[in-house]
Amino acid sequence: MTKTTIEKPVLVTAIRFARNFETVPRRIEFEGRTISFVDEGLRYCIKHGSEITRLFDLSDGEALFRLKLEPRSRTWNLLSISR
Repeated sequence: MTKTTIEKPVLVTAIRFARNFETVPRRIEFEGRTISFVDEGLRYCIKHGSEITRLFDLSDGEALFRLKLEPRSRTWNLLSISR
């Protein structure tokens, strides 16, 4: 598997709600492409002092995308794509 580091903001165009109303991306737009995720993926919470950073590993059926929800700005960043 080849991992490509991206670290760029993305637009989340669809979400779903998991337990406890946690938001999980279902579709993003990145560089003019629409990417729909086919599974629930893995979710991670990382605590730094009082801030909680959330990471998501999601697949479109061909590649694995790692997304990060920025705690202060509530924006989404695409960290990497693995194929």
